[in-house]
Amino acid sequence: MKLFKNKRDGYSIKLPDNWIFENSNPSASLDATQPKKNGEESILVNFGIVIEKTNGKNSVEYAKSFKATYDTTSGYTLLNTGEINLSGIESKYYLYKMEIKTEGGIFKAEEKFYTVLKDGYAYVLICTSDNFDKAAPLFEKIINTFKLK
Repeated sequence: MKLFKNKRDGYSIKLPDNWIFENSNPSASLDATQPKKNGEESILVNFGIVIEKTNGKNSVEYAKSFKATYDTTSGYTLLNTGEINLSGIESKYYLYKMEIKTEGGIFKAEEKFYTVLKDGYAYVLICTSDNFDKAAPLFEKIINTFKLK
């Protein structure tokens, strides 16, 4: 795993050495994907961080407002929610199943997001995979390396 430091946004995190950094999401501070493997069945494994101002909301209020975005988006179903300590801060997480119609059929995946609030900003860590059970141990390893200044 290699250390990724974002001095502008005040965090660091470790990601697998071979992951590809993408610029496909302009609102993301970080967007990284596990590369596809030639000749092997590959799964989608993507990790991103979005940073937003909290506009005075506390952690519970912010998490609820972010969750509301998923709850009102077609194709998303809440599977699980809970709390976790990330970078010494009590944080919320939500796991969603998504089934989204595309031109090629129905895209199915699961997405888990964590909300970490500090100094008026929300750091939203987003883990997405079309085989979440297989990717979960790697996501957990990544999430546990997240550090704020």
